[in-house]
Amino acid sequence: MLSQEDDAAEAIVTLSDMSPATRMVNVLDVLHMAGDYDRLMQGVFENYLHQKMPDPNMVGVADAGEWFCFNDRVQQKINHQQNYSVYPYLTYGFVVWHYLFAGLAWPKINFPSKGFENSQKLATCKLILTGLRKGLSAHLKGIGEGPTVLLDTVPLLKRVISPSLRSVSLQLLTPKEKSDLTHTVEVMADFGLNYIQLKSAEGTYQYQLDPDLEQLGQFQGVSPQNLSYFGKQIVAREVELEQMRRAQPKAAAATSSKVIAGTAPVAKKSRPEPPAKDKKAALPNHLQTLQPKQINVSKVKQVVSKDFFGRVSTKETVLSVQEGGTDTIVKSPIWYRYKEGFNNAVRKDVTLQDLM
Repeated sequence: MLSQEDDAAEAIVTLSDMSPATRMVNVLDVLHMAGDYDRLMQGVFENYLHQKMPDPNMVGVADAGEWFCFNDRVQQKINHQQNYSVYPYLTYGFVVWHYLFAGLAWPKINFPSKGFENSQKLATCKLILTGLRKGLSAHLKGIGEGPTVLLDTVPLLKRVISPSLRSVSLQLLTPKEKSDLTHTVEVMADFGLNYIQLKSAEGTYQYQLDPDLEQLGQFQGVSPQNLSYFGKQIVAREVELEQMRRAQPKAAAATSSKVIAGTAPVAKKSRPEPPAKDKKAALPNHLQTLQPKQINVSKVKQVVSKDFFGRVSTKETVLSVQEGGTDTIVKSPIWYRYKEGFNNAVRKDVTLQDLM
């Protein structure tokens, strides 16, 4: 009985012991059981500034930042050099953070999510930067070779392609606005940029840059310098026209090169040309030309008729005779009935002289 009571007393003393050595042992035991030090460090980094710290001079925050940098360097050495001999040193930063920010009140802890969000933003920015490099024209390819050269020009490029334009037609723009618009169109065509129309969640349409430079050179809390909807529409149309004008010489050069490559040397002895029927049969339908329509042979016929007063009159009528010998529509066994009558009832030539 005495030994059990002594053990319970020792356990109570151990749980209530607030010495630094005991706290360090408890923190290390919890870390060894949990593992995944990188994720735990992200959780501490996102929550330590929200805790109540009796530190008006922010000395503890500065010390905590140094230990975060130490853990980052150790983690980088492990990941890049596969040197796991320094892996145990990752846990001692948590002990220091416990000494600096631990309290008796139950803290409000949020699950770490900023790391995943930042990794997704980093992947998106890399894709945008890759698309921007691919869209560069030939005489600007040297700009995007460096790792940060093109990234440094993105904020300035966003200001260059955002001129001040009024919501009027192109004919009413001032010479200064026309010059700015021309410069903007040339820069966007050189960098492979253009505005695309997208439908927002509210159901309205808006223009967005493609590739989207807003995510590369825009900071939170800073209002971007954007064009109006009408200005973006004008710029998008002019950029498309400029790209079409630049693509025309390339298409003409490619066509001429194909023609030159496809020409064969003329033989000395010309081969007999195939008959016209065989040549026509060899051509596809969309390349065959229409043949002229055969002229119908006209036939004059005298028709004797009486008018309303009984007077006899003779009139010459021109009949159109085709290959069949008669008019195929009138003599056809198939008639089409309309509200006005039949189709054979209106196949008679009536001149103005007959009506007078």
